[in-house]
Amino acid sequence: MNFNINEIISQIPEDMSDIEKIRDIYLKCGELFTYNRDYIYSDLLGVSGDLYEEQFNWLIVQNRKNGRIKATCNQIATGCTDAINRLRIEGKTKGNVIARNIGYVEGEEAHVATLVSIDDKNYFLDLYKDLYKIQRGLETKYFAPSKTILDKEKNSHEFIKEQLEGIECETISEEELKRIDQKCGYCRNGVYMDDALEMLRKEMQDEENIKQYVKDFDKSNRDEAIFKWKIDFICKYLMNNQGENSLDINEMTKYFMKTYYTILTQDEINGNILIPIDIHFKGEPSVLFNIYMRRGTMYYIYKGKEKGFERISEEELFKLESNENRDVKYDSEGIEQ
Repeated sequence: MNFNINEIISQIPEDMSDIEKIRDIYLKCGELFTYNRDYIYSDLLGVSGDLYEEQFNWLIVQNRKNGRIKATCNQIATGCTDAINRLRIEGKTKGNVIARNIGYVEGEEAHVATLVSIDDKNYFLDLYKDLYKIQRGLETKYFAPSKTILDKEKNSHEFIKEQLEGIECETISEEELKRIDQKCGYCRNGVYMDDALEMLRKEMQDEENIKQYVKDFDKSNRDEAIFKWKIDFICKYLMNNQGENSLDINEMTKYFMKTYYTILTQDEINGNILIPIDIHFKGEPSVLFNIYMRRGTMYYIYKGKEKGFERISEEELFKLESNENRDVKYDSEGIEQ
């Protein structure tokens, strides 16, 4: 990965509009960051609680060789904000472009995003919430989002709502964003990973595929057998996509949930409950997925980038819970997709 933001900016095509250049920067920054989950557990892990307030600086990270930048939402927003402002400083913009953090209040550990002004128009960006989408080629939702999403942001984060008071933010339609993404080289041929997941969903509902892949099952328990097949496929699919630039644990968890809720039918979603629990597995950050079915529970644990997700038995889970190196931190059922 290239962590030199000045070099990244120098490579942006001159024929782009200001908002297209900002989108290009947004996508490139989205590849570089991962959320620092340890910050949530600073007390438990002995990490300084001042991590949230630590200032992000592109000069500090530009000589990194590998691995994404672990950062809090405040630092991710600052990285995005600084990168956009450098566009203006380097004379890359045509209009008056100014970016600033939105939601930050000194002494308060609140969620932070970015507000960009281009002449007399304002655009709300929340890179943290789009990280896993960008890193897996999905449609993003928090770059000049819809009014519905922006209202949800305001209702969820009081300081963002307070600081956006009286400011009208622009919305960029899905069609326009796709056009820009094609120009940025993000969704080649107008195809996002969402399209591939939708295709997968349809294939997994095809009766011929079900007969081929779900062969040995009690006919009285056919629905459960199909459900287990789908979940096993998700885990193998995620595992087989592990590579040098694989997702880190926070983004991996969100991508798993995105895939889960995409490929399942509504009846399967309603009939089973997915609960992810953040853990540390042998000292490394991990996640345990508990899937509660009508007739039992399935457990999947993430065992690192080499092994990916594995289904484990209740007995194996009990052994892990008895292991002093395994600490359950919190139930993250409400994690945002």
